[in-house]
Amino acid sequence: MRSKLKLSIVTIFISVLFLSGCATNRWVIDVPMPASGEVSKSNGKEIYINSVTDSRVFEVSPPEPNIPSLDPDEKQGDKIKQRAIARKRNGFGKGLGDILLPEGKTVESLISATLRQAFIENGYTVLNKKEQITDNTYLVDARINKLWSWMNPGFWAITLSTEITTDIAIKNKGATNEKVVSVKVSDTFQTGVESNWIEVMQSGLKAYINKLKLSIIPLFQRGNLSSNAPTLRDTGASQSVFPRQNMETVRAEPYYEMPVTQTNATPNYENNQQVQFGHSGVDLTHCLKLQTNEAIARCAGKGR
Repeated sequence: MRSKLKLSIVTIFISVLFLSGCATNRWVIDVPMPASGEVSKSNGKEIYINSVTDSRVFEVSPPEPNIPSLDPDEKQGDKIKQRAIARKRNGFGKGLGDILLPEGKTVESLISATLRQAFIENGYTVLNKKEQITDNTYLVDARINKLWSWMNPGFWAITLSTEITTDIAIKNKGATNEKVVSVKVSDTFQTGVESNWIEVMQSGLKAYINKLKLSIIPLFQRGNLSSNAPTLRDTGASQSVFPRQNMETVRAEPYYEMPVTQTNATPNYENNQQVQFGHSGVDLTHCLKLQTNEAIARCAGKGR
């Protein structure tokens, strides 16, 4: 009887390690940009990505796995935080090693590349140099409030999720528009291996690009900028709407979660992923099924 009990315990322990991916140390992985979608005909407008600022708040032993945190046994500091994109956990929800982008890449550069791809796909010319800016150029500032991936354990499978939330400000000729762009993507996997993390992160970036097409880009295509900002000559192109601050770390209570029975993921617009467009007030997921960027923009503009 005792031998059977010991065997059961060992079997459960091995299953927990297998499902969670079992690696406890820090990982460094590259997250390629998702494949570019359809590129619209040029609309004659120019964009300059003026600034992207990482304003995420990290916690020590956070109460939920979707809150950014670092492995306390590994090297810390702002340079590490700027590269941090996820934290691994075991089958009981206990935090393990974190996941970083490679040296030379940061969350800011990742979002900057994502913004660039979204605008290019919608027919904008994205300027590379500040010296190319004119009074007709649209300036884009972005503040990253969240970009994080995490794992929720299940009995037979795990759920990997990626959430991205940014404040976006667009300025042109003394007018400005600010909006929150937020997406969350989740999918189920048998293990927490590196390739599965990359897959859900790429899906999150793709959902973020689609959300930009549905919200930010159609807004100022219709000229809906509010005249409450100084002109470019008054501010200077390098002055960001979102000034940089030191990255903050706060302390919280430990998080532990026992495995629960995993249900099937909610079917969604592609690959059975669950996508949430937060802070928008309107669910525009159905617009993503349209075939052209022009159709997507019209759908988003109608808010239905």
